[in-house]
Amino acid sequence: MNREPRITAAPIRKRLHVNAPIEKAFRTFTARMHEWWPRDHSIVRDGERVAIVIEPEAGGRWFERSSSGAEIEWGRVEVFDAPRRLVLIWQLNGAFAFDPDFRTEVELRFISEGDDCTLVEFEHRDLDRYADPKVPEMMNRGWGQILEQFVAAGRT
Repeated sequence: MNREPRITAAPIRKRLHVNAPIEKAFRTFTARMHEWWPRDHSIVRDGERVAIVIEPEAGGRWFERSSSGAEIEWGRVEVFDAPRRLVLIWQLNGAFAFDPDFRTEVELRFISEGDDCTLVEFEHRDLDRYADPKVPEMMNRGWGQILEQFVAAGRT
C-alpha cells in the first residue's frame, strides 16, 4: 500500500552518552530493553509485559510478550550490525497498534568514545506518515523519557 505523507514532521534526533563500553551499550539497548523500557509505555492488553524482544538479525521481529504468552508486534529489524548500528522498522500507528502496512524507521549508531563511554546517535524518521501532527510531538517527548531510562540502565 502506497501511503502519501500527510503531515510535515522532522525526524526525532537525540545524542546520548552512555557510561559503558560500546558492546555493553548495544546489548543493553537490544537484549535488555524489557528491563529499562517504561512499564507505562507498554501496549500489552492481556496480562503484564514480561519481555520486549529484538531478534538479533535482519528480518527479525521486534515485539512485546505478555504474561499470558501473547506476542504483540512492534515492528521488524532492518539492520542488526552489532555493536555499531541498529535499524528498526516501527510499525505502530497513531493509535499505537501494530499495522503491517505502516512503517517508520528508528536508527541507532553506537560510537565508542573510549573504554567506558559510548556515544549513541538516535533518529526516528518518516514521521510524516502519521495523520495527526500531535503524534510526532508526543513521540519526541516519549523518546526523551525512554532514552533517559536506557542511559541509566547502561550504567548498571
